[in-house]
Amino acid sequence: MPAGFDCFHAVPASVSKTCLVRFDNNKYSVAARAVGRPVEIQAYADRIVIRQDGRIVAEHPRSFGRGETTYDPWHYVPVLARKPGALRNGAPFKVLPAAIERIRLRLASTDDGNRQMVDILNAVLTDGLPAVEAACAEALGHGVHSADVVLNILARQREPAPTAKIMTPAALTLRHAPIADCARYDSTSPTHVGSNGPPAVRYCFFAGAPGSTAATPSGLMLKAKNINGSLPGFPHWCTRAYGS
Repeated sequence: MPAGFDCFHAVPASVSKTCLVRFDNNKYSVAARAVGRPVEIQAYADRIVIRQDGRIVAEHPRSFGRGETTYDPWHYVPVLARKPGALRNGAPFKVLPAAIERIRLRLASTDDGNRQMVDILNAVLTDGLPAVEAACAEALGHGVHSADVVLNILARQREPAPTAKIMTPAALTLRHAPIADCARYDSTSPTHVGSNGPPAVRYCFFAGAPGSTAATPSGLMLKAKNINGSLPGFPHWCTRAYGS
């Protein structure tokens, strides 16, 4: 036999409403989306692969007994989203990973336990079984078992999406880096004067009449002053800026 030759026995089959196909006196589950359309069963020596339109809709270890049914519980999760009550007696969900099964048993005693459990099982389709099982184990470790807690743990464990890189258009590329020059702000002050003019008011602690003082809520006495200590007249712009 040539190396790499894919050897299997192929037979057509139909999918039942319970998401099962029959082959060699045994039944195998398929993804719920495959219901109602024909599939091809590819029987290998050790496994069964089921395809629909060339895409794999199920893969199971091959059974060699009679009357056996092999389930993959994740095939039925989309069905549970429509009928959460089916979880209570659903044969595919009789065997779940330990942490998920403990969550299921605790939720079974709550009014909306089926709905919460369906939300947790749905997360397997997006986050994967290992992540959901680890989130359930962490929730149990904190003494809680609600779906909100499990889903919150999963959300925190997800890596953030990479930030999209925005390319700067050539027309907006900076050619000359700006230079910080705080002295430029002096030219915008109404008290700015030339080098030959009178001293400008540089700071004002209290806005009021010339020479007045006032007590702040903390009891500190503040007074309007100019740079050389004299107060020829309180500028009107300070009264507007600080207001009394």
